[in-house]
Amino acid sequence: MSDLPMPSMPPPESSPPGSPMRGVQRFANYNNPNQADDDLAEYFGEGDLPPEEEDAGEDLMDDALIEKDYEYNAELDEYDIEELDPNQYDPIDIAARRAAEEELEERDWREGRKLPTRDFGLTRGRMPAALRMAENTDEDAILEQFARRRPVATAEGESDEESSSEEEEGELIAPAGNLREYIVTVARRSIARKIRAFFNQYTEANGVPVYPERISTMCAANKCSLEVSFMHLAQFNPMIAAWLAEAPAEMLPIFDEVAGKEVLSRFPDYNRIHEETHARITHLPVADSLRDIRQSHLNALIRVSGVVTRRSSVFPQLKFAKYNCLSCMHVLGPFFQDGPNETKPLTCPQCQARGPFVLNSEQTVYRNFQKITLQESPGTVAPGRLPRSKEVVLLHDLIDTVRPGDEVEVTGVYKNRYDRSLNSKQGFPVFQTVIEANYVYKKEDLYDSLHLTDEDVKQILALAKDDHIGERIINSIAPSIYGHEGPKTALSLARFGGEPNEPCR
Repeated sequence: MSDLPMPSMPPPESSPPGSPMRGVQRFANYNNPNQADDDLAEYFGEGDLPPEEEDAGEDLMDDALIEKDYEYNAELDEYDIEELDPNQYDPIDIAARRAAEEELEERDWREGRKLPTRDFGLTRGRMPAALRMAENTDEDAILEQFARRRPVATAEGESDEESSSEEEEGELIAPAGNLREYIVTVARRSIARKIRAFFNQYTEANGVPVYPERISTMCAANKCSLEVSFMHLAQFNPMIAAWLAEAPAEMLPIFDEVAGKEVLSRFPDYNRIHEETHARITHLPVADSLRDIRQSHLNALIRVSGVVTRRSSVFPQLKFAKYNCLSCMHVLGPFFQDGPNETKPLTCPQCQARGPFVLNSEQTVYRNFQKITLQESPGTVAPGRLPRSKEVVLLHDLIDTVRPGDEVEVTGVYKNRYDRSLNSKQGFPVFQTVIEANYVYKKEDLYDSLHLTDEDVKQILALAKDDHIGERIINSIAPSIYGHEGPKTALSLARFGGEPNEPCR
């Protein structure tokens, strides 16, 4: 093998002119670093060589630089007099400030300065035009599921003309997708404005606003329930009324929020008496029987009537729960409780532990909870059938408003809840249904609402002076039946007789 001739290597300059190895072969056999640096500079250019040592830069904490920043600058340290407002303004209260901030936010949002706050996790604030949602993005495709969208900024920085025009007109359009999702994510503010306009602008034939007077009457009686007529709402805004009947779980909190703001705008310190104000929906036009409630009524607003046969005690129910992490004693919450099962934290954000968690009873907010059993009235049950019953949940100030034996009308939300014991008995998954009451009306309230006028008092006093008043009362009992003075006299004495309500002496 040693006798075989070695193949000759081409000299370094033998590479083709366009070959990328030409420069590498040129500097492959250099032993002098200085000579190699000179040739590299000649080959690549002196301006392309990186510096041997980077500049340390400026020391931002240098005292001289800090003092220089605070030196007087005539161009920057004086206000432009023409831009200053010489007017003096009085301080405003919290309600007026909140209203002004909401109006400014609505203006910025309508002009495309801000993105939606709740739509699909987008954050509030200005964004560069390159990061704004274009017309062909996935978010835009999701928003097209709804007939009415909030204005979304385009790549050119202009808002959607169709959405902005709908916002300026203030008209609500029925969505093509899920109504409940549309109410929560898109139309909540617009609905709140419509409800506020209804409270302030609805008038009857006399031209006087109805609900400002009702709010004053409610506050004068130290109550927290504002009765809102469904028929009034249907006349003022039929779409809001239809959405209330179809999605009451999403609409009623908006009514409560707007009612609370209207109360505080007239009585700023009323929250010291009652922290919340509840809108009670009355005069629902459609009445259903307990026997006719079906799956189509789930999560809808219904009105039923019956007799109260059972009433439970008042229990404290969790509303906003807070928990203590036993690993680091960090307080977690609040967690809103709006279901049959308790909502608990999964992990602690402080120590990343998965428990155990203990309820913090001091910082947890409770609400009053009571159950009643509503049974069909005996006169409404068909012959040969047993009356059916349904459990009704009373919350807040509705507790202890009725008692067993009262005939009532209940307006509320028909909900279903999972019952473990019921499933173990039936052997397949079924749900327990209850009615979460929003308004309870006692039939006897019709007679309690009648008040005697001065003319009625005069007639009663005149009849009391009549010597034959007893005979007139007896003859007024069943006048179409002749005779039977004995039974008529007994009935008259039962109706008008009695003992004085005084303690024995």
